[in-house]
This record gives sequence, C-alpha cells and structure tokens, in this order.
Amino acid sequence: MDWKNKHFAGQRQYPQARDQVLAAARGFVAETLGWPVADTPDGFEAKGASFLHAAVATFHVVPADGGSRVALELAVARAGMMGFMLFDIGGYYNGQITHWLEGISDRLEGRVGAAAPHRPPSAKARLLSWLLLIAFVGFAIWAAWAMVVAPLIGVTTGVLYLSGRSGDITLRGGWARGVSVAILLFDAFVIYRLLRPAPRRPRILGPG
Repeated sequence: MDWKNKHFAGQRQYPQARDQVLAAARGFVAETLGWPVADTPDGFEAKGASFLHAAVATFHVVPADGGSRVALELAVARAGMMGFMLFDIGGYYNGQITHWLEGISDRLEGRVGAAAPHRPPSAKARLLSWLLLIAFVGFAIWAAWAMVVAPLIGVTTGVLYLSGRSGDITLRGGWARGVSVAILLFDAFVIYRLLRPAPRRPRILGPG
C-alpha cells in the first residue's frame, strides 16, 4: 500500500485519431484545470491540486482499434489541508476522472463553453456535498467558539477553556485573560489583513 499517494485510474476510447484526442485532452486540462503540463512519451502529465490535496494526472493517449484510447492515472497525496486521506469518501476522485474523460469527449465534438451539456451530479457527488457541508458547519462552530466566544468569556470571567487533540485545558486568572487577549488580537489582525485595501501602485507618467 502506498501511504504517500492514493491512486485512481480510468480510461475511455474515442473514434478520433490520436493527435486529435491528445490535443483535445491538453486543451481540456489547460482550460478547465489550469495545471502546468509536461510531455511524456505517450501523452502528458499535469500537476496541480484537487480538493486541497496535491495531485498528478498522467494521460496516456495511444492508438486503438477504430480510434484512440485515453488511459488516465491520478495520484493524489494522502496528506493535505483537509487531513489524511485513507479512502475516497463519496467517490470524489473517481468522479473527477469520469468528468475529465467526458470533458475530452465534449471537446472533440465541439461541445465547449456554453455548448457543453449539463450533467446533473450523481448520488455519490450529492452525498459528498452533504458531508462537506456538515464538516464545514462543524468547523465553523468550533472556530467561532475557540477564537471568539471562549476568549471573550476568558477576558470577562478569568476562566478560559481550550480544546485540543490531547484534551481540554482550563486556564484561570491572569493566564486566562492574557491568552484570551492574545487570541482576540490575532483575530483582529486577521480581519484587518482581510479587509485592508490593496496598496495602489504609483502611476508612471511618460514624457510630455
């Protein structure tokens, strides 16, 4: 078992010639994903991020009976900003491969941009959306408590409750108020950085 990356694969056959399919695949990746691309002996490799995990997609484009075949290999780093991935919850990455192969077909047949067909999300995709929504709401509640509510209580009462992986910590008195003030100052700094307007670049006037 590869503990560094999780691997996914899929393939599809197209009636067009290899050069057409290769160009369509590269065009789809450039337009839809925006990942940098490097040529390989039988196709190309694209590197980027998918669902906050580093990913490498390798497209093998080879001639096949009556057309060409695209074999797609996707290696996704297990460790990412969303945590450590043991399983493809909701079939997200397998769904991505299917979507990319369908996108190549659409591009070959001229269905791009506004002409691209609308495909409703599958049951797995809808399940994944609900799971992500639940996780986001849970994280938002935790963040509101840990970064706002608990520090305010700490400043007011002199008792600060902190939750962590190693267990809960309770601070009292001056330590509680000091840590609470530090957390609130950090909140204020983050809000200031987010709301601060971007600095204006000086205009350079030409002669005359």
